Amino acid sequence: MRRNLKIALAIAMAVEFVVPAAGAMAVDMEGFLMSAGRMIVVKGETRTLLDHEAVLSDGTKVEPDGTINFVKGQPTRLENGQMIMSDGHIMRGGKAVAMHR
Repeated sequence: MRRNLKIALAIAMAVEFVVPAAGAMAVDMEGFLMSAGRMIVVKGETRTLLDHEAVLSDGTKVEPDGTINFVKGQPTRLENGQMIMSDGHIMRGGKAVAMHR
């Protein structure tokens, strides 16, 4: 009985430690999300509408209509549900999408 209690306590402590860490990653997200045909600026838990061109650290330009102009490469347009992170990586549904720049 004591052994089971110790195991249950160890599991509870592990979950307590791991779950906040996973949640913290979502809070730290920064980028631009295409939603319902509009670009949304995502900074942690804050969401605002993109109303002017934004420039990422690598020179990539993000337009309010979802057009992404890479410094080297063809422009592309995000579809609903896609997100470009502040480092220039494009995500779809939380998973990285291979992009040719």
